[in-house]
Amino acid sequence: PPETMSDDDILAVADVRRAVWTGGFKGLGAGLGLGALGHVAASNFLPASIMPLKFRAGKYLSLWTFGMGAACSFIGSSVAGKNSVHSIHDVFERGAKPELTPYQEIARPHKSVEALRSEEERALERRQLAIEEARRKK
Repeated sequence: PPETMSDDDILAVADVRRAVWTGGFKGLGAGLGLGALGHVAASNFLPASIMPLKFRAGKYLSLWTFGMGAACSFIGSSVAGKNSVHSIHDVFERGAKPELTPYQEIARPHKSVEALRSEEERALERRQLAIEEARRKK
């Protein structure tokens, strides 16, 4: 890991990685089960006009099973990653050196990057205070 990462950052990244892998394997398990069950159910309950007899053969069971397994594995890992990526946003921002876009330079020529950061920090503090006040009112 880079020198800019603390031990907590390394653990946070490892937790996200673990969540992605476990989400993928959970999706794989669910997809394999759904694919096999879906093929059996479709073969037994759908009329021949919807699912022709040639697709009811056992060789298509593997297609349904592995296809659903792959799709659900992708979905499971994507969802797990999206749900846990919030815990590593500060890791990416810590070593970043932001540059102003051309629009930001035109719109705010008198403000530096540090001034923009302090504005964002104040806005974040205001949002956090508003959330705390709303929780107290409940």
